[in-house]
Parts: sequence; C-alpha cells; structure tokens
Amino acid sequence: MGYVSSADLKATLSINPVDLTPSIIDDLLKNAPYKIIVSLDSMEGERYQKIRGQHAEIDIAVKNTELLLKRQRQLGSEVI
Repeated sequence: MGYVSSADLKATLSINPVDLTPSIIDDLLKNAPYKIIVSLDSMEGERYQKIRGQHAEIDIAVKNTELLLKRQRQLGSEVI
C-alpha cells in the first residue's frame, strides 16, 4: 500500500469492518490509500451473518467503522 501511495496511484480498498483492529486501522490510514470502501451488507444481524459468515457481527462491524472514522479525524487523514 505504501508503494502505491508513494507512486501517486489512487488505490481503493474494499474492507470488511469486522476484521479491523486498531493497529490495522492505523496502518491503513498511515499508508494513505485514496479511498476505503466499507462493506456493510445489511444492518440486520442475522442477514449480515448469512452474507459475511458466522464470525460476522453487525455490532462489531459498526463499532469498527466508527473507530475508523474517529482515527481518520484524529490523524487528519485525507482518505475518503
């Protein structure tokens, strides 16, 4: 990711927010992709698990998405 950003390429990442951790979030934002797409396929818990798998919990996905946005503001990241 760092190479792509340093080469002035516009990298776009699509992520599953259930798998985010604070360190992954910081690494993503510090390596400055052009855009991050967060995949929230449903806000209904059972449907979300059917789409994303048994490990996927919508509450965790929402919490991690909120953390991503908070860290983006704290770091002054220009990632959209």
